[in-house]
Amino acid sequence: MVTTSNRDRSTRRAADLVVVRHRDLLRLSGTPGLVSSRTPRGPAAGGVHGAARDPRYPSPRELRKVLSFALDLVLHLAIGVGVAAALLRAGQPVVVGAAAGLAGFVVASAVHRIVVQRLTSATLGKAVTGLRIIRDDTGGPATTGLLIMQWVFGVILIVAGLFS
Repeated sequence: MVTTSNRDRSTRRAADLVVVRHRDLLRLSGTPGLVSSRTPRGPAAGGVHGAARDPRYPSPRELRKVLSFALDLVLHLAIGVGVAAALLRAGQPVVVGAAAGLAGFVVASAVHRIVVQRLTSATLGKAVTGLRIIRDDTGGPATTGLLIMQWVFGVILIVAGLFS
């Protein structure tokens, strides 16, 4: 039985999620058209997958990240507005429509950024722009827990920004 000391546990850092180009994942998996869940091979810059100078993920992705975020935001907003418009057309009060629209936006965002990304490693915006999300510690797929934490952290940042 292998055990780790408390010191070993304390020196390990928590995994984070990074966005990389899909074509880099395809190249690393060795199977055209198929992304493997195994850890990509090759030297790492500082041992972190997807870091700025990691030679395994050389493709530029900054503009694609901005475009994918914008596409995802428009999708989430469209769902929220659609929910609100449907309720207003059905004769519901404006307050009910607005609250339901906000709830529709939040639910669409959570489902899209947690469930869809867990199943496909990409949101619609990331898929359209050729990006995927991976763990920076292993290069493998994102876990549900990491996706939830990333989504909640994003919500906290947005709320903090609104009230600052």
